[in-house]
Order: sequence, then structure tokens, then C-alpha cells
Amino acid sequence: MILALGSCKTGKIAVDNGSENKPAIEDYLQFKSVDKISENTPFYLSIKNITDDTVVIHHPYAKRFYREGEEKPFRIIQCPCGAHCAPPPKYIKLKPEEVLEINWNLKEGYCKEVEGEDMPIAIENFVGPGNYKLWVQWGLSIEKKMDYYYKFWIEK
Repeated sequence: MILALGSCKTGKIAVDNGSENKPAIEDYLQFKSVDKISENTPFYLSIKNITDDTVVIHHPYAKRFYREGEEKPFRIIQCPCGAHCAPPPKYIKLKPEEVLEINWNLKEGYCKEVEGEDMPIAIENFVGPGNYKLWVQWGLSIEKKMDYYYKFWIEK
């Protein structure tokens, strides 16, 4: 499914260039999102395979968001509290022209046990304005993995 956004821009990026022989991500994937995100607007990113070959996205639903300059990702509730959700796939293969959509409500959260309640409750808080990045691990095969960080700004 492809979702068109009104004012899309390719985001600012930081690529892991550990080797000169690594392919350039912009030759394989197109990243689109709004340039700046406000507190009341969820983050949305589309990642499109712009090649004639399959591109592998590792940990596609991990949602590893970081505040710029920090090494620990935010805790994000991936499954409703108390639910028994199946583990997400370790990778997906994006065929030519296929799009992976990632969204985030800009909140860090966790599940908390509450005395007298059958199910834990979700505790979520807005992460605040600032510079952020989303970790994306990709490759041209399942065995070869490259790190990429999509950078974005949250304003108040």
C-alpha cells in the first residue's frame, strides 16, 4: 500500500560508511516523510524500493527510535499490554516498487502492572522536541546487513 503525503521530502540521512564497497542506500531505497513533525502529529515514514531487485529490510517493525546523541532507543509499546502477540518477522523482502510504512505516536511507553487489574496498563509520554533518528538495517541479501539512520526533527 502506498500512501501519498502532501509535502513530502527526502529526509536528512546518516549512512554507515564502514566500507567503501557498500552500496549507497539512495540508489536502492527512497525515504519520504514530512520535514518537521509537531507534537500532535504522528511520525510517518515510507521506505520504497526504487530498484528492479529485491531489497531486504531487517527488523522492519522494531521501531528503534533514538534521541540524537543517545545510544539507547526509546521503549515503544509494540503489542497491546497483556496481549500475546506473535513475534515480528526478522526481515522482509521489499520487491521493486514495494513500500514499507513506519509510524510512531512520538511517545515512549511501557506496560505497568496495577493492583486489582487483570491486565497491565500502558504508560506513555511524549518524548519532547528535538533531533531524532530511526535505525533501519537493510541489505541486498539476508546475510549482508548495513545500518542507516533516518534523521528528523520534532518541534513543539
